[in-house]
This record gives sequence, structure tokens and C-alpha cells, in this order.
Amino acid sequence: MRKSWLLLALFFVLLACKPVAIAPAKTECNPPYHEYTPEDCCLDADNNSVCDRDETAAIHAIVVNKTPEISTASPNERTVMSDTLIKFRKNVTSYSYDVGTMHYKVRGPLVRVIYDHMQPLGFKVNNSVAAYITDVYVDRTSREAVGYCDARTETTIMGKANVDRSVCRELIDVPLKLPYEKYSPYLPEDWLDRFSHALPTTIQANDQYVKEPTGWKAVNPVLTFQEGKNEVILKLESKSGLPIRIQTNEPVETVRQEYTWFIQDNVKPEEVVYQPFHK
Repeated sequence: MRKSWLLLALFFVLLACKPVAIAPAKTECNPPYHEYTPEDCCLDADNNSVCDRDETAAIHAIVVNKTPEISTASPNERTVMSDTLIKFRKNVTSYSYDVGTMHYKVRGPLVRVIYDHMQPLGFKVNNSVAAYITDVYVDRTSREAVGYCDARTETTIMGKANVDRSVCRELIDVPLKLPYEKYSPYLPEDWLDRFSHALPTTIQANDQYVKEPTGWKAVNPVLTFQEGKNEVILKLESKSGLPIRIQTNEPVETVRQEYTWFIQDNVKPEEVVYQPFHK
């Protein structure tokens, strides 16, 4: 009996000494922003608890790693998409577009991604300066991605004109190497490559129109492809041939990708290569 009391007393002593876990303070993110990671609020304009900047990644995960299972042409057979791809490469030197509030500039294999707010990378440069980026420069030929915290972009994002007080002040002109697969975006032209040897199940060759911030834009043709149980609908912008609206139908959901503010042949060579702040 005495031994049982001793064991019981020992149990309560151990219980009293057990550290108490303290829940981390929750970041307050006001709509239309939501908490992405601790201390990081991201834009969620459609209120689906997914960062708008990750919508592209979601579609990429759904379709980019699949191979069409039916209606495929031989590599030497011309298709609607292969002809469109030839037209695009012949006539389009560059283009820009937005996904949500993020901006993309594309010229050949070079891509610049301009974020809608400062992006923390979760580590420190030289073990002292917290790493942030505002822009990512991607070379699709060498498969490299380099980020910069650019005070010029920060001025646009945050409205700050004083570089001495900038978050980027100690990171100016400092290249931050990034994982290519994570930071290389899935471009409109990648959809042309993806389906270049696939035969569409339906072709709508009459002019249709999609709403753009700058007005109505013609799309023609509208192509539907089947990948197993997944249907992919591509609405090709009439002038460039690039798909600017994509819809994929999964068994339990519909995912839409919109490339907005699309402009052709407007990106200069120096806009997709980092220009040093201090020249």
C-alpha cells in the first residue's frame, strides 16, 4: 500500500515538471489575405484558402506530369497544336501576363517573375540578414532560377521611396540561387508544347471572347483534349495562338487558370535580365 502511494506521488511530480507547450502567436491576415506560413500573409482574392500565387502550381500538379492516353498523333503528323506552335515561335518574340496579382515577363527562354509582395525565403544571408525576394529571373535553357530583393520593385509594392530604410537595403544586387523546379512558372506556351502531338476531341473554330481588364479579347480556336478521365479545355488567343484560359475537369473539381493582362511583343531584352542597382 505504501509503495502504491509512493508511485502515485512520483507520477504527480513528473506531471508537474512536464513542459507546457505554448502555441505560437497566429498571424493576423485580413481578407483578401490569408495566412500562408507564420508571419506571411498572401493574397487570396477568390477566398479558397489557397494563395493566388500557388494557383498555377496547383494546375501544374494536376496536368503537367500526365501523358495523353488517347487521341495522340505520330511525332511527324501535323496537328492543330503543332501548327499553332510553329505560328507562335515565328511571330511572337515576347509577351507578358498576370496570374492573379503576380506579373510575368517572357522573352525566349528568359522569364522574369515579379511578386505582388515581399517573399521571405526562411533563411539568413551570411547568418545575419533575413532573405527576401521581390523578383525571380529564370533561364529555361540552363534551368537556373535566381532571386533578388530589388528596392526598385519594393518601391512599387510597398510605396517606399527611401532605399536606406528599405527591407532590401542589405540585399541590393545580391543574387540568391533558388530551386529551378519550384520557381520556374508553367507558361502559356508550355500548353502548346504539351499538346503538340495530341488530337483534340473537339475544335470550336468560331470567334469567342473572354473578359480582360483591358476589355474583351478574342479567342479562336477553343480546343478540348482528353487525358484519361481529365478533360482539358484551352482557349487560344487569336493573335498569338497562346492559350490564355485553361480549364481542367477533375472527377471532383474544376480548376481554371487565367492569364490576364496578356500583351504580345512588349518585353525588352533588358527586362528579363537583372539590371544592377548600383551602376
